[in-house]
Amino acid sequence: MTDTEKTLVLVPAFLLKEHAPELERAGNGRATIVRDDAITQGIPDGLEVIVTGMDQDVFDRAIEAPTIRWIHSISAGVEHLPLDQIAEREILLTNSAGAYATAMAEYVIGAAIMLARNLHGWLDGQRERRWLDVDAFGSWLLRGKRLGIVGYGAVGREVAAAGKGLGMEVWATKRTPGFLSAEPIDRLLPADSLHELLGASDVVVLSASLNRTTRALIGARELETMKPTAILVNVARGGLIDEDALVKALADGGIRGAMLDVTAEEPLPEGSPLWRTPNLLITPHISGNAPESWEAAVAFLCANLDLYLAGTPERMGNLVDVSTVR
Repeated sequence: MTDTEKTLVLVPAFLLKEHAPELERAGNGRATIVRDDAITQGIPDGLEVIVTGMDQDVFDRAIEAPTIRWIHSISAGVEHLPLDQIAEREILLTNSAGAYATAMAEYVIGAAIMLARNLHGWLDGQRERRWLDVDAFGSWLLRGKRLGIVGYGAVGREVAAAGKGLGMEVWATKRTPGFLSAEPIDRLLPADSLHELLGASDVVVLSASLNRTTRALIGARELETMKPTAILVNVARGGLIDEDALVKALADGGIRGAMLDVTAEEPLPEGSPLWRTPNLLITPHISGNAPESWEAAVAFLCANLDLYLAGTPERMGNLVDVSTVR
């Protein structure tokens, strides 16, 4: 096979720093890996595969190539991609859903413990060099409480398993709920039972995808439905929450606290009221960030690359039905 016969695959340079050998093995002489930082002029003729995570200008130029057949999202979310164009051109779309699930579940449990035990308040005392009174903050245990998961996918399942391990009762909503069988949850609800879940839960976790049906899913009415002692953790997408409503709910004591790993605008602007909201903790979209997560994401990509190059794209994993996410 000559170089001109090989499938051209455009990959962000940061992936190749640690994972070039795996990608080369997956290609097995059938693909030529092109670094995005090597694209200084035109897009190579015959480019067929794009892996996201690259410079936006390079991506925008690359997707215009008429030969593109497959786009792989290195993240789990795909709402940032030109979905209408992908659907119209019938480009295969896959994502990395599941690769970051364990790290995100651990983040959720850490967030829940921090807010339930008010660890952020005690840490403020340390920074201020003050030995606070033992009853300065109220606290409660997670054991015996109800964990509500909005969006029961790969991340939701990992969160459920972790919650059950801590002795929590677990409810979840899913767009198309099925039978529980061996799932680590006590009750699986349809998406339209969101308010029932919110009103019953002590810890609410958002792990749903962002699409036209879930944008601003958690607004003023939903926050009013939650217990005043409840905790909200969002590891999915910032657009799931009406942030103005969240600021008001926290300022008024409508819920106990919240932790956001994602915001509607990222990076979060310095002037955002979220920074000043009481009992709100913010991290910069890092809940899934762990070496093991990246290894899993690259393994997904390599497995799919092997199947694609073998001429069996129908066997690829994590194929995204674009009609469900637009």
